[in-house]
Parts: sequence; structure tokens; C-alpha cells
Amino acid sequence: MTEPHSPTRRFWLGGKRADEQDRFFREALGELALEFDGVIRELLASRREAGDAAPDDVTTRIMNETVEGRALTDEEIVSILRNWTVGELGTISSSIGILMNYLALNPKWQERLRANRSLLPAVIDEILRLDAPLMSNRRITTPRWRSVAVTSRPANE
Repeated sequence: MTEPHSPTRRFWLGGKRADEQDRFFREALGELALEFDGVIRELLASRREAGDAAPDDVTTRIMNETVEGRALTDEEIVSILRNWTVGELGTISSSIGILMNYLALNPKWQERLRANRSLLPAVIDEILRLDAPLMSNRRITTPRWRSVAVTSRPANE
């Protein structure tokens, strides 16, 4: 067995040539994904072992969830937790980068926010509205043209 997080160290310290980097990156990420899946599976096993003493949190609740009358499989739970964790980290880091970039380019806003911290929530919301971390979607429309009917209704209907 490899040391914990060795794929991370291998990726960052590998010193690969440019033509090897893409393959190396994919392999390292694959190893990290498997390592992370293992961490989640260990967590699921410890929660099952704890039984009623398991913490009442989102992981335990997902473990006890049913869909159309059946319990979620470990593969489904691992997938949900991996996507939430990795997806949220990407969104959070992107949001921080967007905010820092905006403030670096707009020193007057830095001054205003330092002088009046109560503005922070509204300013953060507005900056992220203007430059959202999730602007694109990988979904692709079908190439066939379709007619779409557009109607209007009162808000209460």
C-alpha cells in the first residue's frame, strides 16, 4: 500500500516532461479518487459499526435514506459525498479567487469595505453575481431544431 496522499506528492513533485504531464495528471487524479473513495468507505463502515451512536449528520442521514423504497448502495453514497466534497471545494476556491481578483483590481472598494464591514455580504453577493463561479454548464443541446412555445401566466398559476 502507498503512503497516504502519495498521489498528491507524486503529482506535484514528479517533475514530468510536458508530453507526459497530461497522462501523469490523469493517473494521479485517478489514484486520488480511489484514495478518497476508500476514506469514504471507511467512514461508512465506522458509522455502521457505531449504529445508533453514529453522529446525526448528513452522511448518516444519506446512509439511512431510501429511493423508491430501496436503500442507497455504497457506490451511490460514495458518489454523492465525493461530488459534494470535491464540487464544493472547487466552487469555494473559485469564489475566493473571483473576490480577491475583484478587490485587487478595485482598491477603492477595499478601502470602503475596511471602513464599513457591514457592506461585505451585499458586495460579495454582487461580485459573485457579476462573475459567478459556475457560469458554464457542460450540457450540450441536441443539433436538431425544435419549436418552443413561449407563454405567459400570472404568477399564482
